Amino acid sequence: SPVSTKENGLVTNGLPLIAALVYRFLNLFSDITIEMVVYYLNAVICSLAAVFAYLFIKKQTNVVGGVVSAVLIVTMVPFFEHSVAGYFDTDAMLCTVPLCLVCCYATMVQSEEFKKKVTYAILSVLVFGLLAATWETFYIYFGLLGIMSVITIIEFAVVKGNDGSIGKKMILRETLMMAIVLAVMALLAFLMYGGTMIDSIRRLVTNMLATNNYPDPTKYIVELSESPILDNGLAGAFLTTGTGIINKLGGVLVLVQGVLSIILMIVVRKKVSARFLATNIGFVISWFLVTLPFLIVGSRFLQLVCIPLSLLVGLGVGLLSKMIVINTNKLLGYIVSSFIGALVLFGPFVGALVRNTTPAPFYNKTFDESCKWINTFASENADILTWWDYGYFIQYASARHVLSDGGTFDGRYFYWLSRALLTNDPKMSVAIFDMLNFGGVDSVDVAEEYIGDSEKANQALLDILPLSKEQGEVVLMSKYNLNKKEAESIIGIAKPEDKDEHYLIISRDLIAKIGALAYYGFYDFHNDTYDVSLGVSTAPVIVSVFEEKVDVRGIDDVHVVIKKDAENDYVALVDDMGDLVDISRIIYVENGMKIKDEYKGPTGYTLYCINDEGEYSFIVCSENIADSMLVSLMAYNSNEYYTRVYTGVLGDNMSSSDSATARFFGNSDTPENAGVFIYKVNKGQASEELEQINNLAIE
Repeated sequence: SPVSTKENGLVTNGLPLIAALVYRFLNLFSDITIEMVVYYLNAVICSLAAVFAYLFIKKQTNVVGGVVSAVLIVTMVPFFEHSVAGYFDTDAMLCTVPLCLVCCYATMVQSEEFKKKVTYAILSVLVFGLLAATWETFYIYFGLLGIMSVITIIEFAVVKGNDGSIGKKMILRETLMMAIVLAVMALLAFLMYGGTMIDSIRRLVTNMLATNNYPDPTKYIVELSESPILDNGLAGAFLTTGTGIINKLGGVLVLVQGVLSIILMIVVRKKVSARFLATNIGFVISWFLVTLPFLIVGSRFLQLVCIPLSLLVGLGVGLLSKMIVINTNKLLGYIVSSFIGALVLFGPFVGALVRNTTPAPFYNKTFDESCKWINTFASENADILTWWDYGYFIQYASARHVLSDGGTFDGRYFYWLSRALLTNDPKMSVAIFDMLNFGGVDSVDVAEEYIGDSEKANQALLDILPLSKEQGEVVLMSKYNLNKKEAESIIGIAKPEDKDEHYLIISRDLIAKIGALAYYGFYDFHNDTYDVSLGVSTAPVIVSVFEEKVDVRGIDDVHVVIKKDAENDYVALVDDMGDLVDISRIIYVENGMKIKDEYKGPTGYTLYCINDEGEYSFIVCSENIADSMLVSLMAYNSNEYYTRVYTGVLGDNMSSSDSATARFFGNSDTPENAGVFIYKVNKGQASEELEQINNLAIE
């Protein structure tokens, strides 16, 4: 079936789309996994980045400068350590494509021959289109090109060249050429996205300035947190293995060489062409300086600084090499300059080798098999709800539409997505599913327009979503003082007639993300701090007369104690000292069905005691999430609206005889994303059909 192209309300990310197409093409000839495609695809894209850097710098200096820049662009910062398709964002594309764009655009300005100018102008527009299809905030580089163009024109106006190549007619011609190309890029952007681009800019500015009342979409993105200046001590100052700013910028030697490169260009300004000097100050040095403010945003955006820095260092080494070659013996000049280049490259190169031994987050076989199941059994119009982390993977590997992905960057969307996962009401969860699937957060915008208050608008949607359309209209008119037309308008978007198949994916890694989910899902516009805990047992237990003690992964200092005597099973929670920990409820589950809900007291944890084919697993959680869809569906096979249709587990670290529940929870050695449960939304299905689905899940 074709790759899903249904709108997520956001720009499609190019890399997972390319990965999916390559995956499907290669599988026409041989059986190849999506992991292999993604792994080697990024290696190819990484190599292309080196090629662009090499060609651009070599053309202006020599081979030594080109090699230094090419090696730095792929080693001095871990661009590609987490750029498998769909893991957060795809850095391979976000580094390589902008690099190609700026190199093509700068070469257009540097070229004196008209045919070459036109050729590079066309290439610039095409690469800009590729960037626009890859990254929602592509317009940042459009603005960057505009800034660099202005700086270059100013340089043309103030630089006096010995070759007489700079004149008023030349400046006018270059200005006109750059203006035309930028205008074509702007036109292309609007043809591709129109008003959605304006909406994207609005969202970006709103989120960065925190000008709305919604939860901060960046709060739980680690890479947007502050970075230390240096990591891993003195040795780390020369490598790229730490998390500090200096580490991620390639180390001390690279930074020093970058500064020396700027000084060198100033020193030799009278020995190089005016066009060379103006364009490199405009497109390399200014690119580096303009991106420097990103250093304070977070470690993720340090990568944007590293691209121009690698070009700048290559440019400096190349100029130095060229001067040595001209003023000394040619062979000696290349030997000396090569040694200087090797010295600069040593730290990043060693750092890259060290990083290569550290496994990066990766799309594992559990998700791969789950997506294959969806691709085989789900209808082509099926929609999938899960947290956004694996959205790209699931969307393109399963060829189905997902409600959120790595490009989702909106506090409002996270608010509603988390509500669907944390609500105790299955009907509410499905209603939110329908709303987000049909119009994203459009209903929120309309409700805010009519009601005039963000908090009341969202509360109104919470009030009406579980109701019928008629009941919802009555609530909107009576409680929120809307007229019938306004109420119908909100209802039409918030409660669509959605007949598509819906699937909910619960993955084990969501246990570790419970803090983020609670921040968004419980956000009440006045309080953004929530006391929520969630942990699962680290090993399955066969209950005997002997007391068993099981660790809980996800909650520190809490353990489950269970034993069985002649009359009863005994279960309790204890801390590291063996003292009892309060339990508010114990929910007993057998083979996917709740059999007993025992109230123990007003305070403490809720404990799920899950007996799956004679094997016990445990969930320990705060009471406010105990009945949520996220937690309850880890324990139950179904509820009123969701039915489990697939269980995917990683069994490498556990016995094949372990129950599906036990393997989903895993043990202390299994990765956080070890298990996947897929639930199908039941919209009034006949009991016979549900029975068929259950049989399919068992098979």
